[in-house]
Amino acid sequence: MRLLSVFLVSVCCFCSVSLAWEEKDQAAYEKKFLEAYPRTNPIPTLDAYLDLKSFNQNYLGDGYVKSLEGLNNDEAAIAWGTSYQMMAYNELYRATGNDDYLRTQKKVIDVVMAARDDKRKVALFTGEVAPIWSSVKYSERGRCAYAVHTGIITYPMYDFLLLIKDKTALQAEIGLDYKSLLSLLEESLNFHKIQWVNGPGEGEGYYLARNQEPILDGKALPINRLAAMGRSLWISWKITGNTEHRDMATGIGRFFKNRLSRQTDCDAYVWNYMFDPDFTPVEGDSKTIKEKIGRGEDISHGSLSMSLPAMLAEDGQVFDATDMARFGRTLTCLIAPKSDGILRSHLDGDPEANPDKGLLASPGRWLRLTPFLPEVYGRIAAFELNFQPTPGGIDLALLTLYRKAGGN
Repeated sequence: MRLLSVFLVSVCCFCSVSLAWEEKDQAAYEKKFLEAYPRTNPIPTLDAYLDLKSFNQNYLGDGYVKSLEGLNNDEAAIAWGTSYQMMAYNELYRATGNDDYLRTQKKVIDVVMAARDDKRKVALFTGEVAPIWSSVKYSERGRCAYAVHTGIITYPMYDFLLLIKDKTALQAEIGLDYKSLLSLLEESLNFHKIQWVNGPGEGEGYYLARNQEPILDGKALPINRLAAMGRSLWISWKITGNTEHRDMATGIGRFFKNRLSRQTDCDAYVWNYMFDPDFTPVEGDSKTIKEKIGRGEDISHGSLSMSLPAMLAEDGQVFDATDMARFGRTLTCLIAPKSDGILRSHLDGDPEANPDKGLLASPGRWLRLTPFLPEVYGRIAAFELNFQPTPGGIDLALLTLYRKAGGN
């Protein structure tokens, strides 16, 4: 297979791209990376890696659902775990057309909805019992409601409703009360409406932090948290025609777009973890950008930030082909500047940042850029095959979904 041959020789044959950072600094980072990530031996073929048999045996049907007994989001297990499993079901359905992914998805959704605060009758530190999935993990205040959790948990459920909207026979078979689930999701999403702010620019908008980490009170939420809500708002509009949700989603998109800095050597976008509304983006080489705005967002949170522009661009909103090619080059020129599978842990490619395994655990989420820049697929697949012996569910799903778009 052509792709495999690229991976096997990639240790010594790299793309002819100008490195955004000095070669000596890149070499020092690569040495640390290879110490943290032993190379897979033997390197599997892409066909073998994307065999869905193991995933289906482990995660389709009642066995996995039973393992979720007692599930809650107290320690953010739903937000940063189960939600991605739900996303994997949706993307595997898109890739294969197998209704079993939707059947199991409905069962997982039932468990997740039963874990909502108002169903469990647990109160926030303010005393309010809310229609969301709160957590005790992040704030000294106690149990808090995080918009990012609401966004990332409701998103795959909204997406499920979008996928199954016209499949009335399957809805009846699995006992889906479509309108009831949609109403519950809208309730969760609208709980955070009190945090919404229009502006400061025309057509922009964002959520303020409220009653969560004290250090963030009154500030615009970090961009990855805004993007998580933006995705659900956008699909809510596509399902319901709610123009307020449409305008909020595009408002977040514009808020982000208008604060993106540009790395000029690569013509790639770079951004921070969060912006003040009055933030002014900069242009220049990597060292100039670092001097002016600091280190870029890590690639884990960054993949969530990038996902809203990808979604909006697919529907011709806010972000155009030039924007998306720049996001693609964030991956191919800064995060993965060579075709050897070695990834930088921060989206500006800064080699002084250590190869943090927590941040590099699921880079497959960057594959959403493949339709805009097909080269993205090979860079991510090189990491997965060379350094990630077992793919995570969402990485497996997106590798499967975008394989053709990536030319493989």
